[in-house]
Amino acid sequence: AERCNRERFASIVEGLESHDALQLQVACMQFINALVTSPEDLDFRIHLRNEFLRCGLKKILPDLKEKENEELDIQLKVFDENKDEDLIELSHRLNDIRAEMDDVNEVYHLLYNMLKDTTSENYFLSILQHQ
Repeated sequence: AERCNRERFASIVEGLESHDALQLQVACMQFINALVTSPEDLDFRIHLRNEFLRCGLKKILPDLKEKENEELDIQLKVFDENKDEDLIELSHRLNDIRAEMDDVNEVYHLLYNMLKDTTSENYFLSILQHQ
């Protein structure tokens, strides 16, 4: 894929565009779901899913959802449910970060730990001294 200057998952997404090969479409969605749901790391799952969506999956999904096939519907439902669960998990993570930003001590410690032993540590100290 890299030699041809193509996305690495392009051929899988192209399999979903095969309108007369319903079993191929089901198999491609099963494969996508297996790849996207297997990593434990949330960021990596989101990265993989977004890579498929950028490859053309986002454009194809509405057409796939219009097909009346139980096996394909199951795979599309699995894809959507896992995407929704990951978004919920991501929003919880962001809310936790936001909660930490409401406490002055938490913000100070967060900044201090980020800046200690860096070239910015002296600037941080200067800001605190002059406020």
